[in-house]
Amino acid sequence: YNVQMAALLMYIAVVSVAPDPSVCTSYEMVSGSAIDHSSGYGAGEVKCWRIPCSGGYVSLTWNTFETEDSEHCYDIGGCSSGCPGCNCDYVIIYTTAGNSERMCGTSLPSYTIADVGDVVIHFKSDNLKHRAGFSLGFTCSVTAPTDPHTAIKAATSVDADCHHSYTDLTLTPASTLSVPASGTYKPGLSQCYRVACSHQLQLTWNRFDIEGGASCPNDKVVLYTTSGKTDHCGSMSPSLTPPMGSDVVLLMESDGATELTGFEVIFECLTPAPDTPAPDTPAPDTPAPDTPAPDTPAPDTPAPDTPAPDTPAPDTSAPDTPAPDTPAPDTPAPDTPAPDTPAPDTPAPDTPAPDTPAPDTPAPDTPAPDTPAPDTPAP
Repeated sequence: YNVQMAALLMYIAVVSVAPDPSVCTSYEMVSGSAIDHSSGYGAGEVKCWRIPCSGGYVSLTWNTFETEDSEHCYDIGGCSSGCPGCNCDYVIIYTTAGNSERMCGTSLPSYTIADVGDVVIHFKSDNLKHRAGFSLGFTCSVTAPTDPHTAIKAATSVDADCHHSYTDLTLTPASTLSVPASGTYKPGLSQCYRVACSHQLQLTWNRFDIEGGASCPNDKVVLYTTSGKTDHCGSMSPSLTPPMGSDVVLLMESDGATELTGFEVIFECLTPAPDTPAPDTPAPDTPAPDTPAPDTPAPDTPAPDTPAPDTPAPDTSAPDTPAPDTPAPDTPAPDTPAPDTPAPDTPAPDTPAPDTPAPDTPAPDTPAPDTPAPDTPAP
């Protein structure tokens, strides 16, 4: 076990040391977690710095970056053969995997190191025009750094073409880029502009005037998206709709000859798709008033309710039940028989009531007076 562990530690120690470039015969002192070479460099400089990070990942944060770029090189006429590839003044980064990335110009580099181990920073200047230099901070972590632009880098050669150096444009929600701001663009340009949009990015060209030719051999605008890259030149504006959520990188390159008025483009991040559905949600609310329309049949339901009033017709029989209540007052009628008990005393007078027919009997009594008539013969 100890032998295997020792072998593993030896392997890590080997792979974590960056190679020594042949140009690096010595190394500058690295103090703390920063490298500062921004006070102005001289002619013919060759400097190297080693960032130690055994078994971890180095992350670089560029604070300043200003070296001679291809534009200045052409202005003084000294590097027309190679400055577009950062061959005048430049910075090269070496990693344990032998990777080397070359950078120059005046934009802060955007470079993420994906290799484990030490990193070597190499700087070189020519004998011509010079600039301030650069400064950076660094960290060593066991966690691999993240890069939000991995998709476009994986799909294209944008990192190599731009030498990991970008000018990031901020969209609020739009940004206008004019190259040049006025007049004609300069020879020897090699500048990359990057735009990030999590939704749909729209490009509107107000001006496009780049030296033309078949396959754009001289000056050109190169557009990079996650779908690939396309070259554009001449006077016809590019027609490009980037994929949804894709970064867009614009590279402007010019040679040392004809210069024209360049281009102006507006980048705008469109977000109507999420917003439109929100108003569309109320649209389904309109059908909600349509729901009362089915309520119209509900009044039709009362038509069957008409039989319900027929049910009260049986309720009329309910008042018929009180009709039996009328016999309830008939019950007091039996109370009258209670006074009928004294009526047996009255029956005596009641007997005369039948006596009224008895007066009819007296009518035959009239013949009784006829009897006295025979009394007259008695005298």
